[in-house]
Amino acid sequence: MKVARSSHSMVYLNGSIYFIGGYVAQTNLTTSCERYVVAQNKMELCSKSNHPSNSPTCCPFNERYIYKFGGNDNNGQMVLVIERYDAETD
Repeated sequence: MKVARSSHSMVYLNGSIYFIGGYVAQTNLTTSCERYVVAQNKMELCSKSNHPSNSPTCCPFNERYIYKFGGNDNNGQMVLVIERYDAETD
């Protein structure tokens, strides 16, 4: 990984594994996202999410999008936001 993290979400889409959100340095939430391109054995940074959270739920949709649901903020409160990432346009 380019950004070491914990309590993140992982999802597989079109030959890549995406790592979304979580903690960096064990205490700071991050909006960073990255992907591992399996065929190229390469990590790449992706566009950041809009809302930092740990342990969000993520799922692929329509072989193009990744939806990120909730997670928790720094206070342990549920993040009431749904975000969509377009893998074709980053």
